[in-house]
Amino acid sequence: MPSHNILLVNGPSLNLLGTLLQHGISASCFQSNSEADIRNRIHQAREDGVADIIIYPAAYTYMSVAIYDALFGVGILLREIFGHHSYLTGKASAVICGMGVYGYFAALDWWV
Repeated sequence: MPSHNILLVNGPSLNLLGTLLQHGISASCFQSNSEADIRNRIHQAREDGVADIIIYPAAYTYMSVAIYDALFGVGILLREIFGHHSYLTGKASAVICGMGVYGYFAALDWWV
């Protein structure tokens, strides 16, 4: 049984990305084009026993105070993969950028 449960959240148009399950870690993937759905899934993560969140909110990086508030409210560690300005950076315990898809592996390596 995995000792760590991670939720991977992707923002709009990122539903075609691969999965990251090579480190013996339980991971769930979630993608939505809806800001409300992403916020609700983050809230659900706490009830699901999720220990950490890796998030690439895409366009919501620049404009979603609602997602920021959701992340702040659940008290779960997160790694944010983003571009330039971000509302979510202040909540992230680490920020990974400029690595493309490899940023997801770098975020997972943070815990492994």
